[in-house]
Amino acid sequence: MTDDDWIDVLVRAADAVKADLDAFEDKLAMGVRPDQYAFDLAADAAVLAVIEPTGAGTFSEESGVRPGSTSELVVIDPVDGST
Repeated sequence: MTDDDWIDVLVRAADAVKADLDAFEDKLAMGVRPDQYAFDLAADAAVLAVIEPTGAGTFSEESGVRPGSTSELVVIDPVDGST
């Protein structure tokens, strides 16, 4: 993928997170870990839905490492500073 392709993918990922968080009603609901909110997980899922079809691997604060089919790796912190 070109740099322009990646910019498009990352803009779409940001848009997906914004849409999910705009619709998220309970911002204080907890996630799986004590230091995690449910909206962290929702944002992570939104990013992964956009990134995974590219074939890139991901390393996310929320969901860990997911190998991809390419040599590219995207590092994800979907909601920085939530705790």
